[in-house]
Amino acid sequence: MGSTSPRRSSGAAIRAFGNLAKAVPLAHGSLIYDNSEPVPVLLLRIAAGVVEENHLDGARSHHVLIAGAIAEALGLEPASVLKAADVDRPA
Repeated sequence: MGSTSPRRSSGAAIRAFGNLAKAVPLAHGSLIYDNSEPVPVLLLRIAAGVVEENHLDGARSHHVLIAGAIAEALGLEPASVLKAADVDRPA
């Protein structure tokens, strides 16, 4: 018997990001949180297909995957989703 890991398998993670890309266009608004920390942190607020708040960090691999899913959902390039976060981040 193998041990059960608290981490998602890579297949489950790929499905989750694919589901995110499909779900965002169906919603009037979306809040996307990073729950990998002890307290969930808001990463994105999307309303009517527009990213209104963006706290993605391109140095974190799961944030890059989220940016890719959001880019797919909104017809953007992933780099533009991450770049928008850089604009909002204080220097």
